[in-house]
Amino acid sequence: MSNPVPTVTGWRKTIQDALFRLRLEMDYADLPVLTPREEAEQILKDHHGNYPVCLSVIIEQFTKLQNRSQILLTVATIALTVTGFSGSKIAATGTIPRLLIVTGLIFVLSGIIVLLCQTLTLKWATQIRLSSQEETLAAILEHRNKKTHTYSVALLLVVTGLSLFVASIAFYLLIGKII
Repeated sequence: MSNPVPTVTGWRKTIQDALFRLRLEMDYADLPVLTPREEAEQILKDHHGNYPVCLSVIIEQFTKLQNRSQILLTVATIALTVTGFSGSKIAATGTIPRLLIVTGLIFVLSGIIVLLCQTLTLKWATQIRLSSQEETLAAILEHRNKKTHTYSVALLLVVTGLSLFVASIAFYLLIGKII
């Protein structure tokens, strides 16, 4: 029996799963990772059931994610600005640099779109209220995990785009003249 051809959604899921596994391998190695419910239980236990303190711990994690997203957005914006100044000169040196810079821009712009439409969107943690504090914290943690995963995708897109952009600059420097 042959495997069906993956759909675009299937490919996206496969890439996201691979990135998530890679990130876990890099960040946590052999450490066990808690589910959102287990993490909520642990946070409540660590803070003796003090819900406001538990909520502030999680909100601090959202703040770190927000800060990292803003830094990535700044780096991506700098790449776009540099392209505006030197992109036409680089593109004029040949087909390969032109393809590299355009493809790099597509990746960087895709990363920016992911950041703006997913990672940097707002949903207030205090708006989520379920039947228990533990369930509420677990739901907020699940939301944090989704945003973290989306940030990882945006990071990969921007880094790939920047790498292609740097490759186009390398071609420009090596060729040094308009073909």
